[in-house]
Amino acid sequence: MKALVLSSSFSRFRTPRVDFVARYLEQPLVLAGQRYLPRALALPLARRLAAREAWVYDRCCDDRVLDFVRFCIRTVPVTLATRTVALAMRHDAGDRLGTLACPTLILNGERETAFVRDAALELERAIPGAERRVSPGVRHLHPLSGAGWLTATLIEWLTPRLDASEANGRPGLGA
Repeated sequence: MKALVLSSSFSRFRTPRVDFVARYLEQPLVLAGQRYLPRALALPLARRLAAREAWVYDRCCDDRVLDFVRFCIRTVPVTLATRTVALAMRHDAGDRLGTLACPTLILNGERETAFVRDAALELERAIPGAERRVSPGVRHLHPLSGAGWLTATLIEWLTPRLDASEANGRPGLGA
């Protein structure tokens, strides 16, 4: 039994007008600040962004999450990040979604941007039998800032599918 879990995913990239400033002005400034400022300046900046639920942060992002995001921003080579974003902007899987033939769980944060919420609904409608779950009170970093909810949701969703696989003679997670 195969299964697919999609987290804050999209079939094609779009930037709604309402998100234009956040994506093309705020995001580069936040990335530059987290990459180049010393921690003594970068951490308070990230805390303020989290308090107002700006960029990818939410109020549940503690210093460990903020430091981890900063670590990732600082260690990923800029050329790799640029190529990855360019690939994401060209990505369009919309015409293939209806061919997915495995159980699919779509996850996103409750406080995500309109783009991510709309993208999750689009995926749910396009993928046969897909289920969508929303992590309460968090945004794009929901796997980190809502890790307890994510773990419980994955166990609850995967367990019957794994049990069915084992009943059909196929190994489950333990194999």
